[in-house]
Amino acid sequence: MIDFRKYHQAHEMLINLQRGLLSAESIVGNDFSDPRRSAVSYLASKILRAKSGEANLSVFLGRHGQPFFSQESAERSKPYRLLKRDGLVLSNMAVVKSFDVQFIMEIGGFAVVVKYDNEQKSWDAA
Repeated sequence: MIDFRKYHQAHEMLINLQRGLLSAESIVGNDFSDPRRSAVSYLASKILRAKSGEANLSVFLGRHGQPFFSQESAERSKPYRLLKRDGLVLSNMAVVKSFDVQFIMEIGGFAVVVKYDNEQKSWDAA
């Protein structure tokens, strides 16, 4: 079921970012080498989560937050190739469950969409 409130909030932020009314740094901070890419990925992830109801989704885009123009260009991208080759662990607590290329209407192109599981690791205090 679609969470319309979260969807519209993220979509409005994305539109304001694209219009230049909102800066990427105000969304994700200054700690990223490509803040626009991180901001658009974050907002696209929020939009897909609101539409699908899944909590563990992440979106990878091209340079400067631009979507890929075709499915083939997304499949040639570095994130897709790393996912296909290694299964790429997103972090210590997240392991990739599946990934594919999807057309996302709100960003106007294709993106690599990753579904992941949160894994709780037991740490021994030895």
